Amino acid sequence: GLGRVLGPELSGASDIELRAKLVESFEHYITKMVARVVQSLDSFTRPPVDFKCDWADSLVQRCHIQELWGPQPPSRDHASISESSWLELGVGITVIDGVISEGLAARARGELAALEAAGEVQASKDPCNVG
Repeated sequence: GLGRVLGPELSGASDIELRAKLVESFEHYITKMVARVVQSLDSFTRPPVDFKCDWADSLVQRCHIQELWGPQPPSRDHASISESSWLELGVGITVIDGVISEGLAARARGELAALEAAGEVQASKDPCNVG
């Protein structure tokens, strides 16, 4: 929109001044983009051990890991489309009962519904976290 790339204070600037300001503005963004391309992927990640948590370790059992990452059962007729869509992801689903209280889950769902109704919920456009 008007004044978004170059502010209104430059409305009387010469072509040379406009070019210099544009170069200055875009140089910063290009530098950031190139830095992301040449930066090692490992620099954005942390080893799994950094996320170790005694509380979670006390909840997660071998059966949960198998359900998530083990061989998935052969496809069968499913009651709903959403259920078969999950299976197409190539990972499983597991449930650990009693981890979150029903009251907390209901309050979180209510808060999310209110945010969505107010137009505050938007899909992420981050290429590393789309959705």
